[in-house]
This record gives sequence, C-alpha cells and structure tokens, in this order.
Amino acid sequence: MEYGVVLVMLLAVAFAINSHEDHKYDNLLNEVSALKTFVFNMNVELDKVRKKYDDVHEELRAVRSEQQVMDTYPITPKPDAYNNYPKRNEDNGGTIQQNTRAAANMPTFHLSSVWNGSKAFGPKGEKVDSGPQGLQGVKGTIGPPGSKGENGHKGGNGKIGIAGPKGDIGTTGSKGQNGANGRPGTTGPKGPKGNTGGKGSQGYMGLIGQKGEPGQTVAGTNTMVVFSAMVITPILNIKKYAVIEFKDQKLNIGGFYNPVNGIFRCGVPGVYMFSWSIVANAGYDLITSLDVNGVSTGNVIVDNPAQNVSSGSNTVVLDLNRGDVVAVKVWETSTGAGLLIGRGSSFSGYLLH
Repeated sequence: MEYGVVLVMLLAVAFAINSHEDHKYDNLLNEVSALKTFVFNMNVELDKVRKKYDDVHEELRAVRSEQQVMDTYPITPKPDAYNNYPKRNEDNGGTIQQNTRAAANMPTFHLSSVWNGSKAFGPKGEKVDSGPQGLQGVKGTIGPPGSKGENGHKGGNGKIGIAGPKGDIGTTGSKGQNGANGRPGTTGPKGPKGNTGGKGSQGYMGLIGQKGEPGQTVAGTNTMVVFSAMVITPILNIKKYAVIEFKDQKLNIGGFYNPVNGIFRCGVPGVYMFSWSIVANAGYDLITSLDVNGVSTGNVIVDNPAQNVSSGSNTVVLDLNRGDVVAVKVWETSTGAGLLIGRGSSFSGYLLH
C-alpha cells in the first residue's frame, strides 16, 4: 500500500509538470508538501489497522491454543442420567459431543495425576475443514526520508497546453509618448505633365552685356574696387538660404571678394553697383536674392519650363559702409532633388563713387 501511495504521489507530480508548464516552482513544492501530509496521515491510519490486526491475531492464537489442547487431550464422554453415552451423529458426519467448556478450563498440570502412562484410546474424531486463513501481516512503517538528491537535468519544453478562454477587455491605458520621427520616404514618381500655362509677364533683365569702355576718372576717387566671378562647376541640390559660391574669380581689384565662400565684404565705403545672373536646369523654379547683412535688396526669379534651360539676372545699386557683407543667396526653390545651378551664372560689383 505504501508503494502505491508513493506511486500515486509521483504520478501526480509528473502530471502536474506535464499539464502545467507555466506553474512556478513554489506551487510544485506546495503540492509535494500536501502529498507528504497525505502519506503521513495514511501511515497513521495504517498503524491503527496494524494494532487492530495484532489484537485479532492474538485472539486467534488463543483460540488455536484451546483447539490444540482439545485435539491432544480429548474428553471422555460421560453417560447421562440413564447411563447412556452420546451417540455419533451419522446423518451429518459430526463428531461425538465434547464438553468444550471443561476442556477449555482444564489445567494442564492436572493431567499427570489422571494419566498413569497406560494407553487409552477414545473414539476417533471426524475430519473437519481447515480453519480460516490468518490475516496477512501489515507492512512496516515508512522509513525516515532520504537525503536530498542532486538536481536533475533540465527537462525539455512541455507540450503546449489548451488555450484558455478569452479574458475580459482591460481598461484603456494612458496615452503613450509621441514616437520619434520616421526616416524620410523615397522620392515619389514624377507626376504627369501639367497643362500649358498662360502667357507670362515681362521677364527680368537679361544677361550682363559686354564690358564697356573705361569711363573718365572722377576727381577725388583714387581707389578702385571691382570684382567679377562665375560658376564653372554646376552646383547640385543647393539648399534654401544657402550662399551661392562663385568660385571662378575673373577680377578682384581691392581684394574684398572671397571666392571660397562667395561673400563680398566692403572695405571702402561708397556707392556700389552689383549684378548677378543665374542659370538653372529644366523643371525647377528658383528665386535668388542679393542680401546685405542678411537683408534682401533684390531678387532674380528663374521660372523654368520642363524642357528648357532658363536664366535670370538683376542689378542693384547700394550705398555701403565699411564692413557690410554682400552675397547672393537662394531665397526659394522647388522641392525635390535634382536642382542644378549651371555654368554661366555670375556675380560682379564695383565702386561707383
């Protein structure tokens, strides 16, 4: 029975492990503890049964001892009041009636005075059936718990359990923080060609003409300041508000123009004339501005049709102070990659007075 209980305990633990993969270790310990308690209670009950068995067994031994005395020393039948002995029961195969009460109470130490050593034979008794088989002895108590075994190898993943019922809808959570901006998407395909627009307004001033003849020297103006620069390498994908760098310097008397960054810094105060011309590739609109200390003083708009290269130019007269900064900047442009400021774009200026 004890082995059966242990087997039940092991099967229960195995079933719990295979059926509940996600149960935690402490839950399994609780189940094992409960099973140990059950086994302990079973052992207590077994002790009670064992004690009762011992009592019954002791009574059975007493009965057998009495039966053995009766078989060894049979009681001689006594006659009744009419001097008749009991007769054998021939119908049911019984034996001669015996005084079982006298046999049970007869002390053994009196037999030596009754029996003188001579042989005496009583009537032969009938054979009876064997007595009932004695009860099987109970097993011993469970020994003390063994020492803790080593940790076993990690078991493999159990089978996926049956999906549980769908839970209730939870409460709405608080609003999360805004995520970071995603990366810019790829440029979309070029759209279809639009309808031809109406006739535009009169265009801006054309390209700068050929250099004129030298003028007459004005009395009192002994300092000459003049510069001229062009774009020889096309500028691709220039950004809004960027300074256009006219790197091909043709003339720079006075040395106040910087071809590296495209900026003219006034070193001689006076009245100046500035001119600039912009050439742009097809399909892009471009507005440039002549800025003095970051303030726009004039613009050139290049409204470029889809299939032609277009240009625009402008001339501005300014009264500058020493240290003023003059540059041509991108004021507005079409979106998308591919804008190109082409060769032939120029920027020039000179001191008038």
